[in-house]
Amino acid sequence: MIENLFVTPVYHHTLSLEKLQAVSQEIEEALNNVRQSNLTNPWQDGVKTTFKYNMPHNNDVIKHKLNFLQTNIFDHIIIYLKELGIQQPCKIDLTESWFNFGGSGAYQAVHNHFNSTLSAVYYHQTNEQDGDICFRSPCSSHSAFPFWRMANALGVKDGVVYTPRVGKLIIFPSYLLHSVYENKTEHERISIAFNFIVTSHSQDI
Repeated sequence: MIENLFVTPVYHHTLSLEKLQAVSQEIEEALNNVRQSNLTNPWQDGVKTTFKYNMPHNNDVIKHKLNFLQTNIFDHIIIYLKELGIQQPCKIDLTESWFNFGGSGAYQAVHNHFNSTLSAVYYHQTNEQDGDICFRSPCSSHSAFPFWRMANALGVKDGVVYTPRVGKLIIFPSYLLHSVYENKTEHERISIAFNFIVTSHSQDI
């Protein structure tokens, strides 16, 4: 018997049309204020963002009262936890959220979101060709031993790519390395990133 160990749970979902309309409307109403909030390029990758280093955690979802978005994100975090088989009541804290504007030439290098439990990205605006997100295998040995790429039944990959779509939400463990491919179009991709800390009521998970 073969057991495939060390599974990495990545969750993705696209909002229904009704929910998408409500979420999109409140984001559009906030965008003017967001764009005036001193966008920076801290990663030198062409992405303009509201993320700030060395400052109190930025939380644009709270700041701009994106209540429909917050409700939908939390609903799917709960689904994610249930699918992981986590039965005990959990406290879910949205510790950070920020806007990313990826224009032509923008990309994001490989990184993870340390000091968090779960992270997520929601796509508000995309033409589906303006930069896929790629999650890297947490097992560095995969790329070091090409033999395992022949083991198709194991699904061994160096990385898994997701194409952005309007209304798409992706939830993943914060430790998981990921990157965003270069936007080779003239279209601006707008996404919102989130970090969560999840704890049980009795002890840290």
